[in-house]
This record gives sequence, C-alpha cells and structure tokens, in this order.
Amino acid sequence: MKESLIRFSMSRPKTILLMTAIITLITVILALNQIMQHPDRIIDTDPENMLDKNEPVRLFHQTTRERFELFDMVAMGIYHPGEKGVFTPEILQAVNAITEEILALQYNDYIIDANGDTLRIDTMVNNERVNADGSTEVVREHGIIFDDLMALSEIEDINGETGDLVISSLMAQAPDDQQGANEIKKRVDLHPLLANKLASNDGKIIGIYIPINNKKLSYDLSLALEALAIKHLGKVTVDGQPFFGAPEQPMGEFIVAGIPVAQDTFGKYMFEQMGVSAPLAGLVIFILLYVFFRRVKVIVAPMIMAVLAITWTMALLIGSGFTVHIMSSMIPIFLFPIAVLNSIHVISSIHKRYSEGKGLEETILSTYRSLFAPILFTSITTIVGFVSLILTFIPPVQVFGSFVGVGVALAWFLSVTFLPAYLVLAGEKTFEDFGHAEDSEHGLLGKLARGLQGLSQNYSRTVLGMSGVLFILAIIGIWQIEINDNPVKWFKSNHPLRHADELMNSHISGTYMANIVFDFKTADAAGEEIGLADFRSEMQQNRIATAFYDREAGSIWGQSTSGDSFQLALEADDAMRENYLSTIAARLEANGMKLGKASANAALDSDDYEEFEVPEVFELLQESGPGNIAYDAENQVLFGQIKQAGLKFYAFVSDERVTGSVLSELLDELRSHGVKLADASEPFKTPEVLKYMESIERVAVDDSSTVGAVSSMLDILKKVSWELRSRDDAFYKLPETKMEAGQYFFLAKGGENPDDLHKFVTRDYDAAHLWLHLNTGDNKAMEEVVKRVDNWAQKNPPPPGVEMKWAGLNYINSVWQQKMVGGMANSLVGAYITVFLMVVLLFRSLRWGMIAMIPISLTIALIYALIGYIGKPYDMPIAVLSSLTLGLSIDFGIHYIERSRLIHKTTGSYAETIAKVFGEPATAMLQNTIAISIGFVPLFFSDLVPYLTVGAFFFAIMLISGFSTLIILPAISKLLSSKLYPGQTVSVSE
Repeated sequence: MKESLIRFSMSRPKTILLMTAIITLITVILALNQIMQHPDRIIDTDPENMLDKNEPVRLFHQTTRERFELFDMVAMGIYHPGEKGVFTPEILQAVNAITEEILALQYNDYIIDANGDTLRIDTMVNNERVNADGSTEVVREHGIIFDDLMALSEIEDINGETGDLVISSLMAQAPDDQQGANEIKKRVDLHPLLANKLASNDGKIIGIYIPINNKKLSYDLSLALEALAIKHLGKVTVDGQPFFGAPEQPMGEFIVAGIPVAQDTFGKYMFEQMGVSAPLAGLVIFILLYVFFRRVKVIVAPMIMAVLAITWTMALLIGSGFTVHIMSSMIPIFLFPIAVLNSIHVISSIHKRYSEGKGLEETILSTYRSLFAPILFTSITTIVGFVSLILTFIPPVQVFGSFVGVGVALAWFLSVTFLPAYLVLAGEKTFEDFGHAEDSEHGLLGKLARGLQGLSQNYSRTVLGMSGVLFILAIIGIWQIEINDNPVKWFKSNHPLRHADELMNSHISGTYMANIVFDFKTADAAGEEIGLADFRSEMQQNRIATAFYDREAGSIWGQSTSGDSFQLALEADDAMRENYLSTIAARLEANGMKLGKASANAALDSDDYEEFEVPEVFELLQESGPGNIAYDAENQVLFGQIKQAGLKFYAFVSDERVTGSVLSELLDELRSHGVKLADASEPFKTPEVLKYMESIERVAVDDSSTVGAVSSMLDILKKVSWELRSRDDAFYKLPETKMEAGQYFFLAKGGENPDDLHKFVTRDYDAAHLWLHLNTGDNKAMEEVVKRVDNWAQKNPPPPGVEMKWAGLNYINSVWQQKMVGGMANSLVGAYITVFLMVVLLFRSLRWGMIAMIPISLTIALIYALIGYIGKPYDMPIAVLSSLTLGLSIDFGIHYIERSRLIHKTTGSYAETIAKVFGEPATAMLQNTIAISIGFVPLFFSDLVPYLTVGAFFFAIMLISGFSTLIILPAISKLLSSKLYPGQTVSVSE
C-alpha cells in the first residue's frame, strides 16, 4: 500500500497538486466564513478560559461577580514624586477633567486629544447573555460600567464631623487652593475603602478605576486614557515645572495597569509576533536547506509543504469555531520546523542515492521504501506527544495539542503525496549532479557525525557513566522547580505595562484582586415536625447538634446528634400566653407593681392613650417610675398610665410577641446546652458572623507582604460607628448587636448611591465577601494566601451555616495553574507509555524500546533541571514542553535504530553498520536537529516572554535530544552489540 501511494503521486503529479489547491481553498473559505460571522470570537487571551466553562470554580467565580455586580477593572494611575505628590489643586482639577471625559464616552464615541485631533473609541461591545430558559444571545451594549467608575468625584464619603452623619461626593468639585487639596487628602486617608486603595498613603498616586464587562475593550481604552492624560496633565505645572518634567528630568507620569489591559495588549501583540516570527523561521530554515542541498527548486518543496500544513491547520482551527489563544497562536512557529523534518530525510536520502544512476523515479521509490516506516512512526509519535496534551484538561492547551497533532498528520500526508509529485514534476534536469557538488558526508556535518561516532565508540562506558551523573544532577534540579505564572510578566521587564504594574503596586495596597466569599446555607428546614414538649425533651437529653432559627417566622430547625432533621414551628396557645403574662407580671412585681385585669375598650377608644410596643413599655417604666398597668385578655392588650410622666399607653400582646418570647427562652436554653445556633434571617447582620469575617480578614492580611489591604462591608460598619461617635477611635469597631448593624447599614445607604453597599453584601444579607487587594499577580503568592486562610479556617470553623469559598481572577489563575501541573503530569506519563509501546511495536523488541527511551528521558530531565537551577518559574509555556519534547525527540531515536537495523541486514557486520549509520543517516539527523532548532531562533527576539521562553527552551531541547541520541544510542549499541545485532562479536574495551 505504501508503494502504491507513492507511485500514484508520482504518476499523477498534477492531480495531486490540483487536489492540494482545492483542499487549501476549502479550508480557507471555512476560516473566512467563521471570521466574518464572529469577528469578536477569533482571539482569546482571557485566563478564565484556561478552565472549562463548566468548571465549578469558574462557575462560582461568575456567580460571585453577578451577585455582587463585580467587574474587571482598567486602572489608570497618575503619579507625581513632588513634595505634595498628586494632591495639588492643578492635578486634582486635571483628574476631574479626565474623569468627566471618561464619563462622556457614555454618549460620545470619540475624544479630542491634546492636538485637537479626534480619536475614535467605540465602547460598544458584543456580550453573550444567558436567558432564563438557558438559551444565549449576543447583546450589543456599553463595555464600560459608567455607574461604577471609581474616581475621587464619583465616590461618596461618610462624614460625621459636623455632628450629623452626611454622605456626599468626596470631591464633587476640584479644589482651587492647596488647603482644599489637603482636605481631600485628609478625607481619603480617613476612608477605609479609599485609603491606600484609590490613592496612596504617601500621596504620590491617584487612581481612576474603570470597570468593564468585556476585556477586549481594554487595549483601545488604554489608548484613550493615554490621550486624555497627555491632554489634561500636559497643561499642569507643579512648582513651576511641567507635570511631565523636562526630557532630561522626567517628573510626573501616567500609567495604565490591570490584568485586562495585559491580556488585551497581549492579544494585539500575538498576531504581530506570529506575523514576524513564522516567516522568519521559514526564511532561516530555507537558508539552512540551501546550505545543505544547494538546489533552490528542490528545497522549495519543504517550504511549500510547511506553509500548506500551517494554513490547513489554522484554517481548520478557526473554521471549527475555536479561538486563537496564547498557545494556539504558537502553532505556526511549532509546525514550520516540524513540517519539514520528513522532507529533509527524504531529500537527504535522494541527495545520497541519486548519484548511483538509477534514475529519478526509482531513486524516489527506493528512498521511500527505506524511509516510509521511520517517517510514519516518527510522525505518529510526534502526534502522540502533542495529542497527549488533551489529558491536561485545560481547554486552550487541549486545542493547541490537538491541532498541532492535526498539523503533523497533514505534514506527513503531504510528505508522501505532494513531495513525490513535486519532485517528479521538477524533472531529471533539476537533479543533474545532485549529490556531487558537495558530498554531505565530507562536509562540515559529515565531519561532525564522524566525531560523534568516535566519541560514542571509543568512550562508550564513559558516555553512559556521564549520562548517569547528568541524570542524578537533573533529579536534584527538578526538585528546585517553582510553579508560578503572572499575566503581566508575559511582557519583558522594560515594557510599559511592567513598569505600570511595579509603580502602582509599590505605592498602593494592590491592583490584583481576589475574593473570599461567605454564603449562608441552612440545614434542611423540611425535617420532621416536632412539638414544643418533644423539642424540650430532646434538648434536655442533649440530642440537638445544630439549630437554625428565624424570629419573624417563630421557628427553629436543624439536626439532631443522630443526623436526623427536625423542625419546630411555634404557634401561640393559651398556655404560652399565660406563661408570657406571668413573665410580665414577674417583671412588674420586681419593680414594685402589680398586673391587674380590666377591659381596655375605653383606653382603645380614647385619644389620650398612645400605642407602644411591649419592650418600650418596660423602658418607660424604668425611666419614669411605677404606674398602673392592667391586661385585657379579650383584646390581648396591656394598658395603663404612668402618672409621673403624665403618659397613658396601650401595647398589644400579639401572638408573634408571645412566640418570640418562647423562642428567646428556647435559644437561651440551647446555648446553655452548648448547641451551635445560627440566625437564618439576614445572617450577615449578626455579630458572630461579622466578627468571624473580621478574623479571616486579619489572617488574610497577615504581614501585608502580599495582601496590601481588604475592602468589605466591615469597613463601612466601622466607619459609620466611628463617625457617629465623633470619631472616637474606641468606637472604630463592629456593632455588637444585630439591630445596631441593621441601623448602620441603613445609614450607610443614605447617599445618592445606596446600591454601592451591595458590592459587598447581598440585598438579603445572606452572602458577603472580602475583597482582597494583592500587590502581585504571581500565582505562588495567591496560593500562599489561600493556604494561610484555609489552614486557619480549618482550625477555627465558621459559625453554623456559614460557608467560605474563594473567587476572583487571581484565584482563577492559581487554580488553572494547579490543574496544569497535574494535567501535564498525566499528559507526560500517558504520552511516555504510549510512545514506549509504539516503539516496542515498531521494532518488535522490548529491549530496543527501552533503549530508545533513554536519550529523551535524559533530555526531559535535563531541561526541567535547567529550569530549577536557573530559577525560571514553571509556567504554562514551559509545562507543555515536556510532552512536546517526548513526541519530537523520539524521532531521532527511531531513525537511528530503524536505519541501523536495516543497514545491518545488508552488512552483517556491526563495524560496517555503525560506519554507514554515521554517513547519510547521521548527517540527515544532524540536518534535522539543526533545522528544527534554528527554526525557533526568531522567537528569541520576541517582545512576549512566553514566545521567548518557548523559543529558547525548544532550541535547547532539540539540540540536546539530537546530539544525545547520536552519542548515547551508539554507545549502548556497542556495549550490547552482540545482543542488539545478533551474530556479532565485538570488543567493548576502551
């Protein structure tokens, strides 16, 4: 079958070329159709998409954002190092002007820059919305959430300086003098939600935080912010100097930071980098091939094949509806060197054989007879290496691995169809003197191959001994690897985004966000209904483990110590009412009064009597002295008068009041029995829950090395308490009762933006969150915070019903990083076993299979060790290299073993076999090693760190694996020649 495929391609070359053109046209049409239909879905740099859409952590993160109406932020910082920092009237006026122009984008799609030119910025974006029935639709809407913009003029301040609690805009108008600017600074410093968050404590930076609902707006928005900063700050002078200073002495500056900007900017750079790197890789490989073969018409074939494989692969990827992520953007640079490997082997063999005078077609056939199996199996093992990335369970990495695997398969298909067809069309004349101009075995690579032969054959024991030492050193280095990633560090250290990130996070509490979310989940309230007597019995026997209660509903429910659910619904009866009246009578008697019985009809009909609640009656009696009090059982009303106060009153003793009293008694008894209680009605107003959140906040901040600050409703409660008590620091604390907390929340909602409170707590007060400000986007730092908080929470469980979970983009990043490590381990193990079995199957020898895996095992170990020794964080680009190394590096081993076995069948001598192996086969392997390594060199010059990392490490990987194969395998071959090449008797002494 293999020969018939080659013969068909050679006999109908024009048909093959026509079919190639048709396939190319079809795939390009598929891609263009997808691009025209969904232009916004082509590029994806969102780290959330590193997790599957149905991943629980991601779903909870999205739910959190929706419940608290949280959005990604583009942070603009205005910095000045002067004595007064940014708190001067001129700078504050510029800040207000910038803010106003940002808000004006709600109505305009342009801004006017400093030169008077119009800069268009379209803030309208296409967002996907999920309907109630589960269907989705694309909605065209503003990408900026203007109502939630955070700036000095848009944020309200809580102020009790005058004696009354006033909630008003922090800076409705910019001050005209320095005294006013100082006052603004003072008010910022006194506001816990703003101090060192919106503006730095040292006064050097003010931030404007723009919430967005679509990250793809970030880059264009950053350009608009840059234009506004130059326009308004360019007019400002500070101490007689321009804001931006002289060219030799720069002073102030503006910066734009935030993960959304980093992601969107990266997306803009991706295609630019690939548009440069992939063609450069092609050019470098073309030059190398020319140096190897000196026939332009011949070496054009591998270049065409590489372009076709890349075009088909990328077109299929886009046409199938997949987005181009950071990993899939690297497909062209990976495929270009890989796609030419098979053709290099074929052309190299033809280069060697053509001079034998068999004619072009026979030379091509004989070449494929010897190479068909090696190039098929090396292609399959390469595909396995890439496709094994499916086991990572990280969607963008799965897409990358799958489609590179598709590309490798297409490249192989082209190498056995397009390549022979092209070579035949090139004609005999193209191959005149082919292989005579410079015999590759006597050229530089031929000499290098002979040198490697001498090393491996003369020092075989030393080679294997050194390999063992290197493997031990590699294991030590692997243990030093640190797992970490940070989207901002995808850019080089001198990039403006890196500078902005460092400047902002060195002055304010942090621009990276994570959330600790607290939910209240009650036990099943539909448990077995029990009566009051049974409940008291269970309680007396200590059979109740956990109890939830709702005062308004007059109910208690929970779980018994046996795990069964129960429910007690209190309903007032005569016995309860009598008991309640007895309690009232006892309290009156304790104060020297008696409870009489009389009709209250006259009191209820009289205008002289005022209505009160029962607790208020006792407060009046305590304040104004004794009085005459009676109870009307028919009307269920308490009434009387307090002569000293000249007050007549009545208070209905409602059934709710009666059951409430019984409920209070039961709760007191439950506490005395050590039962865990939880108020299920607006639980995040209860002191127990608030204090637990405060404890978690303290643990999260710890020494402030990572978490610079925390924003939450706790800050609002403390601020209100402090302002109400004339800023007495003793009252900068949480409320001590649920009623007090409710009052504080009510007061905090007294401004023009009452919904701002619900950025931190739900409207039902059944969920809340702590908003952590981290000063680094490193996943490692995030994981340390999570571990510290979770360890403390495990030792100090939350109040009953309260559940604690993590959310936020920084946390999402750390989760997929952890999944990547486990996924890559699965991928590597799966690929290793699969490749090993395939090699064993190919050679029908367990011994050869084990030997073939030695060079790639050492290569992988050495590369990981290098990462550990140089301190390079183990991030996503590096993680994928292990499986890719396995798939590609085994190619060299397969070619060496297969060619040596075939040659040995004809020579029958190990010495002759090894001599011939280090002729054309070794030269071809060196050509491939160099070609694929050099193919990644253009990435060295990338502005994007992941591309540079992939280029540098893959360059090293391919060189190490290629040379280790040509040194280690021949050394093993010599030491085990009698077993590997039956019938040989060869001395192995050195």
